Amino acid sequence: MYAAGRTERSQLEAEFLSLIEVPEHVPYPHAWGRLGLATHAQGWFLLTYFVDFREDQLPKPVDTGVCVAKKCARGHVFNSVRVNLG
Repeated sequence: MYAAGRTERSQLEAEFLSLIEVPEHVPYPHAWGRLGLATHAQGWFLLTYFVDFREDQLPKPVDTGVCVAKKCARGHVFNSVRVNLG
């Protein structure tokens, strides 16, 4: 994944941190950071491991939603940022 600009840095960092929290449901993130671009623009990347799913091995979206909902319901701390759903 690639994004350019200041706000996109925060977006990719948040995506990286959220992927770490549910590793059994998503491709595990390997790294994120700044691209060394020759222009003045800031570019950012997010690299995850490749998962070659077969059709009979696809994760169930409901299971991922339940996992995230349980973490939020317990007031789970996502890397020192407390999740508050209202």
